[in-house]
Amino acid sequence: MTLKYNLKKLDTSTTICFNPITFYEDVDDIKTILEDENSYTVIENEKYNSLSKYIYRMITKVEFLCKGLNETYILEAFERADAIIIIGTNGLPILPNGNIFSFAIVKFNDYDNSIYLDVICSHIGIKYAGEKLLQSIEKIANHLKISKIVLNSVKSAIPFYEKYGFKKTKMCEENNLCEMKKMVTKTNIYATSTTNPTTTTTKKNVAQITSKSKNKTRSKSRSKTRSKGKPRSH
Repeated sequence: MTLKYNLKKLDTSTTICFNPITFYEDVDDIKTILEDENSYTVIENEKYNSLSKYIYRMITKVEFLCKGLNETYILEAFERADAIIIIGTNGLPILPNGNIFSFAIVKFNDYDNSIYLDVICSHIGIKYAGEKLLQSIEKIANHLKISKIVLNSVKSAIPFYEKYGFKKTKMCEENNLCEMKKMVTKTNIYATSTTNPTTTTTKKNVAQITSKSKNKTRSKSRSKTRSKGKPRSH
């Protein structure tokens, strides 16, 4: 495919759907924060299975999404994920007929206050689809007071991620995967908000919700550490 549409010229939206059977115990707190922000569309958890199946059918039937990635790995990533973050057509629901320009399958990690991008896919015919996705993920991390974004990249994609501030954290593994990390830059995400003041989450409200979540998380983390030892690796 040689023709590429410019995503910067298209009207897009960020959609988030949480896995109803995630092992991450603070999903409801995260969902509450993001639902109060008009910057995102949060889909009901009950639609997670139909949404993941819809995306997987697109991956297996067409060649413009997730080209070159292992389909079995993607299917397993959907099952173990905490959420899916999607860049799609603004004004159209992702199901049943919204266009998907890019998406990430993500997991939240309380132990190092990070968000892990298990799978990242973008439409090969849409220019800046990957860039828009990374920008939206960083904005979400900002809202949630998450300090870093972590991913595993193939060697050939390292320059792309470095362009957006990611850095290799260690030597690449034998399977050609290289762990990369980006520290989230704290920005005043409330200064430029144009949403309705009656529905927008204020900085104070986010701090209160996040503080409550972190206090609960510390207690859970100590309990997990005593009972399970090391956290799950990805």
